[in-house]
Amino acid sequence: MSEANKNNEAIYSQDDYKYGFHDDVVSIIDTGKGLNEEIVRQISAYKNEPEWMTEFRVKAFHAFEAMDMPKWGPDLSEIDFQDFTYYRKVSQDAEKSWDDVPEEAAEQETDD
Repeated sequence: MSEANKNNEAIYSQDDYKYGFHDDVVSIIDTGKGLNEEIVRQISAYKNEPEWMTEFRVKAFHAFEAMDMPKWGPDLSEIDFQDFTYYRKVSQDAEKSWDDVPEEAAEQETDD
């Protein structure tokens, strides 16, 4: 099997991830799948970022949209960037200790 075919087999929707990863973490904020300028602005607002940072993120997003996939390395053409969730928040505050992290989220960090 060619390297490109091996890589293509590894590319799946998050819902059908072949390695079985999933989580049952309940998010208080979840942008859902996909990314567009509105989502970029939402994420920046959730983070209470200043306007200059929001505009920097929007500019970077538009630059990303205009880019072609690399012609070198493995074939990445089957990656569906709209099939990913780009922002989830599982707790209202940033936790200072692992003991304060919601159990479901902490388990994701320790699972092998």
